[in-house]
Amino acid sequence: QHAVLLHDRRGRLNLVDLNSTHGTFLNKERVKPEDPQKLRDGDIFRLGASTREYLVKLGDPPRRRDRNRDRDRRRRDRDSRSRSRDKDRDRHRRDRRDRDRRDRDRRRRDDDDDEEEDE
Repeated sequence: QHAVLLHDRRGRLNLVDLNSTHGTFLNKERVKPEDPQKLRDGDIFRLGASTREYLVKLGDPPRRRDRNRDRDRRRRDRDSRSRSRDKDRDRHRRDRRDRDRRDRDRRRRDDDDDEEEDE
């Protein structure tokens, strides 16, 4: 083991030399063993006598989720589903009402026809 990259409690990336024989270098300066060094975007580190250099590229810092935004999105989705169900229910009610009305009108016509035949 030579060195370790670790996140601190705040999510920052650190480089720690594990008391290696040939050392760890951050921006061409030797890192003290077991002393965490905060890494910044653009830093370059090297392990021991290796000629390989590692460039630190940090993205945007981690964001805490916006609970209100997520809650509002869930509420809108739920309301949208509810409106869709309401529309379906209303459409079924209208269809049933129209069907019942047609059936009632048909029965009336049939009854009227029966009365005319009886006369």
